[in-house]
Amino acid sequence: MDLAIRGRALYNPGPWGSKRPLRKAGNATAYLMDRTGPVFSAMAPIGADGRFLIVYTPPAARVTDFYIEIHSVCSGDKHMHHVNRPPNPRSFVLVPDELGDIEVPWEPVDAELAHVNSSHFKDTAAFAQKLSALVKSPSYPVRISLERESADGTGKDYTPAQKLLIPLKAPRDVFFKHIIEDIQDELMKTKSDTMNGLAAEILERFASVDIKTLEQGGLLNRLLAIIQRAFATSSYSEQLSQEPAHDMAAALTIIFVGALMKKDKATATIMFRDWNLGCVSGQGSRVMSTIGVSVNKG
Repeated sequence: MDLAIRGRALYNPGPWGSKRPLRKAGNATAYLMDRTGPVFSAMAPIGADGRFLIVYTPPAARVTDFYIEIHSVCSGDKHMHHVNRPPNPRSFVLVPDELGDIEVPWEPVDAELAHVNSSHFKDTAAFAQKLSALVKSPSYPVRISLERESADGTGKDYTPAQKLLIPLKAPRDVFFKHIIEDIQDELMKTKSDTMNGLAAEILERFASVDIKTLEQGGLLNRLLAIIQRAFATSSYSEQLSQEPAHDMAAALTIIFVGALMKKDKATATIMFRDWNLGCVSGQGSRVMSTIGVSVNKG
């Protein structure tokens, strides 16, 4: 009977989060060894959720060691993970040998989740700090790019939170006032006495929020619900967050753009596009979902 091995390949924890999967464009290979070296190997692709399932016929030789190699076919990076036991001889495709999570030491392709003009940001805290400074002293035009690796390979699989940027193309006059008032009522108390000052203060406060807090969901989902209500979208949900770092970057961008619209009657051009990174090895592909935001003084 064929045996089966299952696991999930993740990036190391970082500002992008603690459970980011290695999406597609990769392979997992099981190496079984005896005392002299490898005696057998079997490979399977890594799916969009980072999971892999290797089904294999066990070798006749007695296995004394067991490794899983994670290989990114785009970057060429490889990581060898030692499993401190032999494979389960009673596993099969319906009840595979569960290895759990295997972390690779390299960064995700969208580690830089946001760009502001010529500045690049891997974490939402530094991004919020930058936007707070720009609200106080903007220099137009301001160009923001939000980057995310496409999970399904289409480049069009934006998260519900990212789609909240769409109403910025033609926002309601009072949307920003509602966002600020609800943030004050539900999330934090502020000291400033002007809308511009309030926006800068709120962004400054969000600069102290780390990815672990965002991953817990409570704060981020409440913030996204506030933004959703302010835009009076037709659908409503309090569980908007799917990818905390990217979703928080979208929320911060909306607050920032709203502040400049209120302060300087600024206008925003929002562009949703995708682009293919290709692969170093020529195998597989990496597709990025990109939201370009250009803010000009009115």
